[in-house]
Amino acid sequence: MKIASRVLFVIACVMGAASVLSALLFTAGLLMFSLNICLIHLADITVFRALTPYGGMAFVAGWLALASWAWRLQAHKAV
Repeated sequence: MKIASRVLFVIACVMGAASVLSALLFTAGLLMFSLNICLIHLADITVFRALTPYGGMAFVAGWLALASWAWRLQAHKAV
């Protein structure tokens, strides 16, 4: 947990709040989607099966947050 908070702090310092939101959404997607798929197929644990679609939505939201940050950054550089 210490390492994750340090990584998020570095991202926040370097890139700003929108990228932190993106990083959090990607992390949530990783945990809810990818880890859940691994648990289902490797360990036959199906308790968290309902979280899989929410993990996919978190991935999509992470990409949208990252795209909005990049769009704002590009607009700021053009000025």
